[in-house]
Amino acid sequence: MQELIKDGMINTAMQGGRGYTIDVTVLDEGGRYFAVAVPVEYGPTGRRSFYMDETGVVRGADHQGGAPKPDDPVVPTS
Repeated sequence: MQELIKDGMINTAMQGGRGYTIDVTVLDEGGRYFAVAVPVEYGPTGRRSFYMDETGVVRGADHQGGAPKPDDPVVPTS
């Protein structure tokens, strides 16, 4: 997590979770990874689950508190 923050792939606001459980999985030493964020409590803390990999593209959808998918719609950043 600290390396992703240092490299600018995840900001410090995401590190705290803000009502989300965040898990990062490293796939290999070539820099491939994916991170998922799921609401701690569906509804009160959030409705969408989010997925991001080493491309930096954030994807998200309402999975009713379930895990996001790598093919979820891209979340606009601006």
